[in-house]
Amino acid sequence: MNPELNLSVISLIGACNALFFALVFWRSPVLRREDRPQSGWLALLFLAVSIGFLHTWYIESGLYRRYPQFILFGAGISFLTGPLLYLYACSVLDRPVAVLRRGILHFTPFFLHTLATVPMLLQPGEVRILYWDSGREWFYLWVGLQLLHTGVYMLVIARMLRTTDARLEAERSTLDHLRIGWLKSIAIAVVVMIVFYAMAMLGMLATGMQGRELHVNRLTDVVLFILVYIIAFQAMQQRIIGFPDQPETGANRVDPRSIRYQKSSLSEAEARQLAQHAEEHMQQTLAYLDPELSLRDLARELGTATHHLSQALNQIRTENFYCFVNRFRAQHAADLLLDPGSNNRSILEIAYESGFRSKSTFNAMFKQFHGTTPTRFRSLPA
Repeated sequence: MNPELNLSVISLIGACNALFFALVFWRSPVLRREDRPQSGWLALLFLAVSIGFLHTWYIESGLYRRYPQFILFGAGISFLTGPLLYLYACSVLDRPVAVLRRGILHFTPFFLHTLATVPMLLQPGEVRILYWDSGREWFYLWVGLQLLHTGVYMLVIARMLRTTDARLEAERSTLDHLRIGWLKSIAIAVVVMIVFYAMAMLGMLATGMQGRELHVNRLTDVVLFILVYIIAFQAMQQRIIGFPDQPETGANRVDPRSIRYQKSSLSEAEARQLAQHAEEHMQQTLAYLDPELSLRDLARELGTATHHLSQALNQIRTENFYCFVNRFRAQHAADLLLDPGSNNRSILEIAYESGFRSKSTFNAMFKQFHGTTPTRFRSLPA
């Protein structure tokens, strides 16, 4: 399989993958209805990436020679990266932009680039193909403008993040931390692309290797393909797009055949004392608010063995570690839902503040321990 075919396949897969994440972010369950602009800008950003991959597939597969009418479609898509990421940053950092008035001005370079391609779109197909194949004269200027345009937006976003970090701990919730962390991940990926592309272009100019632009484009697309998957993995790690928590397994799971723990060195009286100690520790330290709390972490805090703590919870409380921790989290959430001072906070924010990592787990655990959904519980008379 030749390199052109390899890249055309990679580009097509990348286009489908980016389009999938655009749809996921548009329908993300983590974002509230009033946060729809956030998911909208992020979805548009991934849609732009998908169109860029699609254009690469169109060129690398040779389709542009058979259908030259689309030869410039998507060529200026890079002029959308900076504005879309900036508008997403504004929505995440609570800096509203008047989209219908001033926000549209951020897309001026893209519109100007589109208008500049109109004369070429009126030319015959043979002229368009010749223009694309012999476009070395305008290539460096075109790439330079795109890199400069996106780089300026990255500097603005970096400044916004720096000023936000100073007051992040005092003013923002756990959900805000996740969103800002996600914004940083995307910004870093874009900066990596800018630096990589700029160094490649400067290297060709310095070494007199002009004519290898196509190879640089191919390598850049491969790097972008990898970064898209890294960003997707980061999303899963941060539970940004609503992946549910998984129940504890192994030592944390209740096994009916081992409830009596006949061969355990921990007596029933010691297990009862340890279970009580665990209850008091959770109430005093609020350790359950840590979404990453594990059985091993809690055992270390209590100064006991992991299997002894698991035995105490299973034998005395008749629940595994997963249910034990989520019982405290559900009660903490219930207290917040009944607190008049939390009326302006969304249910999802309360879920994150209570230690849950996904909306689906929160709803299931809350209904298990309180017999109703969080929304109905909040509407109950005091």
